[in-house]
Order: sequence, then C-alpha cells, then structure tokens
Amino acid sequence: MAVPALRAKLAVALACTLMVATAGVGAVGGSEAGNPAPLCTDASTIGFAPRNYTPDATISDDGLHVAFRSDSQLVDPEPRQVRYHDVASGVTTEVTNAATGNSGGTTISGDGSRIVFVSTSDLVGTNPAARSEVFLYDVATTMTTQVTMSASGGSQRPSLSFDGSRIAFPSTADLVGSNPDGHSQLFLFDVAAETTTQLTQTTSGYYYSPSMAADGSRIAFASTADPLGTNPDGGDELFVVDLPGETITQLTADPSGASFDPSISADGSRIAFNSDADLTGQNPAGDYEIYLFEASDGSITGITPAAGADIGSYQPSLSADGTRLAYSSDGDYTGDNPAAVFQVFQVFLFDLTTGTTNQVSDTPVGGTAYSPSTSGDGTRTVFATSRDPATLGSPYSEIALASCGATTPAFVDVLTGHAFFAEIQWLAAARVTGGFGDGTYRPVSDVSRQAMAAFMYRLAGSPAFEVSVVPSFSDVGVGHPFFVEVEWLASSGVSLGYGDGTFRPTSEVSRQAMAAFMYRLLSGPGVAV
Repeated sequence: MAVPALRAKLAVALACTLMVATAGVGAVGGSEAGNPAPLCTDASTIGFAPRNYTPDATISDDGLHVAFRSDSQLVDPEPRQVRYHDVASGVTTEVTNAATGNSGGTTISGDGSRIVFVSTSDLVGTNPAARSEVFLYDVATTMTTQVTMSASGGSQRPSLSFDGSRIAFPSTADLVGSNPDGHSQLFLFDVAAETTTQLTQTTSGYYYSPSMAADGSRIAFASTADPLGTNPDGGDELFVVDLPGETITQLTADPSGASFDPSISADGSRIAFNSDADLTGQNPAGDYEIYLFEASDGSITGITPAAGADIGSYQPSLSADGTRLAYSSDGDYTGDNPAAVFQVFQVFLFDLTTGTTNQVSDTPVGGTAYSPSTSGDGTRTVFATSRDPATLGSPYSEIALASCGATTPAFVDVLTGHAFFAEIQWLAAARVTGGFGDGTYRPVSDVSRQAMAAFMYRLAGSPAFEVSVVPSFSDVGVGHPFFVEVEWLASSGVSLGYGDGTFRPTSEVSRQAMAAFMYRLLSGPGVAV
C-alpha cells in the first residue's frame, strides 16, 4: 500500500520544487545589550545601479523575484532601464534595453509573474512620441505590452494586484474619453479584459503612490485633490478606493502636514504610510514619521517615535501579511546607528506582533540605505545602498537583499524549533496554504487529494484558465469547494484521475501520486511555471 504524504513533508517537497537555497555574504544588523537580537542575518548585493538615485527595487511575496531600475553602463547620459532578478538562480534579466528614453517606477506582482513600470522609451513600437506610458512585462514569456496609449499627458508609477491581473496608476492622459482637460486622475486597468476604468473625476490636485491589495479590490493612494469635498485646502492626504463600486474614503485630514507613500497589506486591513502631520499627538515638531492605519476600527498608530530635530523616517513597506514593516530612517532605534559624526539613513524592520525594531542595513558613514521593499512575510527585504559596506569604494547605488529570519510562526502548532519550520513558513508566505481556521497547520496529518489540488494550483500562481462546463471527474461537480483547483489539475495535465472517471477528492494522496503531480507541474505539456 502506498504511504500517504504528511503535511510537513509535503511542505518540503513543494518548497524544493520552486526554491533553491541561496547564501548571502557579509553580516548586516546588530544589537546592543538590552536590544532584541537582529532579525536580519545576512545580505548580498544582487544588482548594480550606477548614476541612479532611486533604483525602485521591489520584491515578490515569496522573496524570490526582484524588479529594479538601473543605469547599466557608465555612460552619461545613460537611459534608465528595468531589470528582473531571479534570487534562486542569481540571474538578472534585462526587461528594457532601450537606446533612448527612461524606464522606472517598477513594481513586481506578489507572485513574481509580472512587472509593471512607466517608460518614455518606444519599447514595442507604439510610443513614438516618447510619452510616459505604462508597460507590463510577463516574466514567463519575456513579452512586454504597452498598457496605455496617450495622445497627451502621461502616466506615473503603477501598482499591481498579487497575480498582476489589475494595475492601478495615476495619469494626466485622457485614456477613456472622460478626462479631456488632462487633470491628474486615478485609473485601473484589467489585464484579462484589456479595459481601463477612470476611478476619479476631479478638476484640481494630483494623485500619486497607489498601493493595491492582493485581490485588487482596494487601492490606497495619496492625493492633493478633493474627490469627496473633505480636502478643501488641497493638502497631501491619504485615501482608499474600494471596488467594485469605486467608493472613495479619506483616511487622513490634517492641514498641518502631508501624508503620503501608502503601503497596503494583502487583505487591505492595514495601511502603513509616511506623514509629517501630528496625527496622534506625539509629533508636534512635524518630523516625518511612519504611521499605521487599521481598517477594522479606523485607528492610526505612530510606528516611529519622534526622535528630535532633523531625524526622519520614510518609504514604508508593509509585508503582505501585515506583520512586518520596513522603512528608511536616520534615527537610532536599536543602538546601531549612533550620531558619532552624523547619522546615516539605514533600513529598519519593525515587527508589529512583538513591537521590536531591528536594523537591517549596515551602511557606513558617507552612505545611505533607502527604498526598502519587503517580502510577503517580511523575511526578506530588498533595498538600495549608496556605498559598499565592505570596501567603502562605490559612490553609486547598489541593490542589496537581506534575509530576515521569521520570528512569528505562521501556525500555532509549527513553532521555531520544528524540524520543518522553514518549509512550512515558506508555504504560508507563498500563499500555498493558509492552514486551518483555528490557526493550525496540522503537520502530521495526511493530505487529501483535494487539498493537494489546491496546493498545486496556488504553487503555479493560481493561473487563469477556461473552466470546462462539463466536470472532468464524476465526483467533483461544479458546486464542489475545490472544483476550480481540480479542474485546473485536469486541464493542465497534472492529474489524470482514475480509470473509472473519478478524482476521489477526500482520499489521501500517496507519495507516488505526489511525485507524478510535481513532475507534471514542472515539465508536463502545456504547463507554464
């Protein structure tokens, strides 16, 4: 009789299917006596971006894919290009290779499958006027598509849903015929339907820095416009728009300062942002600080304490699960960034569960670390650093990736000392499994064939496909809770079912069947990963 697969060992198999262990070089972080141990234990430089102040690096939720902007050659002027880095293989791919124009404002989807950016280059032969247009790059096919076609105006940095199927972006172009005066508006593009929707209709102010929830149903953004009649002074305030319905809500309203740079969690329940307003009564000096908005009760909490004159915190990046927050600051929150000569901007990581702060970067005096982007569970943070900590010899920006050990277990029954802790944490971070409703993973329980179908479907990125109107298996009908996942297994050739036309969804999956599923997932006909 075949031995059933256990949930813990399945985690190892799935992780090994798509992950290759990587080793970093050079220690980062540190702590003084009495401070918490550093979360981030190593960092490695993964790209070189000379003559570039803001490399726009962003990381996928599983921490394995990075997109960034770079000036690749020491030529002046050098067009800014977009690049994609595969962490597992260490290979960097040119997304753009234009002789003229500039590309930037890069964002990678949570599943790492798509990269969206703006460019004035004529990348596919449809931008001869060199306007700032939105482009979409498919990592698997290496194909670039121009999303916007503007007769005038231009578009700014976009944001993606988890699977890259929705794109939110600000633009002054008249993309759908309802913005003839060229005011700044917020737009939404549906990739599958190839449709553009104008989400705002204002006649003054501007929109910027959209941040989209995983399913694309909620978008946080900053604006000086007055879409609701609640921002008459035209200050920089924080808003969200909920879809469908295009319902806009203003989250901040403080004329004493500006709120901007939102970063939203996957479920849209938390939004981190930057502000110099005194939103909690703890920032009378008007320093730039990091705040957190909780959608459950509408509360705003200060994350970085006011640290004195000329000390500020910027560029928040909230992990998809909403538990960790990376940001850049010249404050000294751990004792590792003292003002011996003058303080350096370093990247910090705040754990919202434990309330601890750790310094991620170790950039020396004369340099700066900035523009952090953290993975889905906050265990990996990519950032820019303007000087090499080892040699102090590079005045240009380099991209560094820090590994930050998970301190908050994803499941109550798989703690830090568990033999398969890393693999199961990865499953949770990659959203292959959410565990059970009681917060458990149940590592020694057997795996059913229907659960295996869900795991494989999510591992492949929950790809869109045409669902058959006639069920492929007699025992998995249209109303079955795992109908879509099982149908995908059948349509992609990952599972063929049994000879009697059944799938047997509640039966245990054997180790030999699991081997077949994984083999077909990676090398079977018609399956792209």
